[in-house]
Amino acid sequence: MTDERLPVANLYPDPPLLDRWLNVPGHLCRKERWKLHDLALDHVRTACLEIGSWLGAGLGCLLSGTRGTEAKVFSIDLYNEDALQRQMLTLEAYDVDSTRLIRYDGPSQEIGKHWAIPLDLVFIDGSHEPEDLRQDLDLFAPHVGLEGVMILHDSRMPDEDEIADRVNRLYNLRRLSAQLRPAIEGWLVDQMGAWCELEPCHSMRVFRRKVLPQ
Repeated sequence: MTDERLPVANLYPDPPLLDRWLNVPGHLCRKERWKLHDLALDHVRTACLEIGSWLGAGLGCLLSGTRGTEAKVFSIDLYNEDALQRQMLTLEAYDVDSTRLIRYDGPSQEIGKHWAIPLDLVFIDGSHEPEDLRQDLDLFAPHVGLEGVMILHDSRMPDEDEIADRVNRLYNLRRLSAQLRPAIEGWLVDQMGAWCELEPCHSMRVFRRKVLPQ
């Protein structure tokens, strides 16, 4: 497949815009926003998905990271009018092409049962109940192609020098990461080596597919 992206210099926001979108309200810290942008830039060619979009900071990163492409960005969430309005304001701040964004309204565990679209990247930041996370992994990971990535938010405790930001105080990452760890590790065992773990970022764990599903 031919990569028809813009020149690399045009894929990163200019300093005023960068400062604006790094400070848009949301539960992704600055490091995580950069990481999500760069993972989209490196891996997404046709489509990516975010589960749990809320204010839209993650969607802004995915749309920005795929700037200059025709890649589709899918979102699954329990949408209402207020959430949509706030999300649109966020995407305006990111200055991204939201015509490539396709939203699904409903529980990911139900939508995932009928999902048939190949994906290059899945970012899971939906329900933080272990059973729901495991279902999201089981339902959507099979649609991620070779070298594609799965990104799990709030799934690890950051290093001590990273824990001063408000994200940790708000989400109590120590509790969440411990709560989700058995579901993630159980999924990895069942995958039988199909995924390798990449360098984490703050509360994110990142996995890359190295073997296609049977």
